[in-house]
Amino acid sequence: MERYEKLLRETDLFLRNTWNYAAETVYPFVVRADIDPNDITTLGGITGALAGYCIAQGRFNFGRFLLTSSLGCDVWDGWLARREGKESQFGAYLDSLLDRSTEVCLLTGMSIHGQKQNWQDVHFLAELARPLVLAPAEMRMLADQNGIEVPKFDVGSRAVRMGLFTLCLAYPYEEVWKKCLLGMVITSGITTMHRASILLRSGENNKGEPIDRNGIVDALVQTVGERFAWQLMDSDFAQFAGDSGLIKNYARGKKDLIMGNKTVYSQKESDQTMSNLIAGITAKDIPVIGRAAQWYLLAREVGAIAKTVHEAHEAF
Repeated sequence: MERYEKLLRETDLFLRNTWNYAAETVYPFVVRADIDPNDITTLGGITGALAGYCIAQGRFNFGRFLLTSSLGCDVWDGWLARREGKESQFGAYLDSLLDRSTEVCLLTGMSIHGQKQNWQDVHFLAELARPLVLAPAEMRMLADQNGIEVPKFDVGSRAVRMGLFTLCLAYPYEEVWKKCLLGMVITSGITTMHRASILLRSGENNKGEPIDRNGIVDALVQTVGERFAWQLMDSDFAQFAGDSGLIKNYARGKKDLIMGNKTVYSQKESDQTMSNLIAGITAKDIPVIGRAAQWYLLAREVGAIAKTVHEAHEAF
């Protein structure tokens, strides 16, 4: 494990040094254009989402270009913010949120394409990976809130997942996708359980207060359990709503972390979400009503994300 983490650190350092050299070369042109780092972050999120759409449509050449652009923006925005002294809490928040959104969009695209091609294993693994890629970030947020250190570079780190996504776009074949997705599922699962075990083994946080073990379990249940409940609706609208729900929970948790608040996994909100899901599943086969219920669920989740981001912008 130590050798693996050392290799990741050295690779990350090499890539960052190479990027810094290239970035310094074009920096004078960026200054003249007066580009804000948050604009680059937003552009990276948009190109990442469009890459997922291209994957779903089987347009892999354009998808590679968009994913490469998204990764470039992901590195460039932080470098530019540090270079110009424009680092901010909201910028870090937006960057983290759009990173996770990009991964979910990429997995959604792979799931849809797998379904179109009748790649049942790919479709299943992509659906399984969608909540699991966010679970390690949830555990890290809880660790940070309690002042407990967990490894930054782990077998399920974002760098590993983006490498696997790049490999999938380079070789869009069923066997390659199956192995890459299986790798994401296994590594994300291992990382989640590793970080959760560190939290559960820690009796107290940095303030001497007992660790809320029930909160850790609730976080895992909400992240993974609710997403699979959306699957029962068997609709693209429902899948997008489920993905939006994942991103909503992450957005709220990240906002609470930066603001120094303790994330509370509300039983009332969880019950409301499950009630909406049950209603949607019941009405899914009813003409007009079923489609209206799915649109309502999707709009509700997307609206909650927009509200959370707006609150974060105002607070930071």
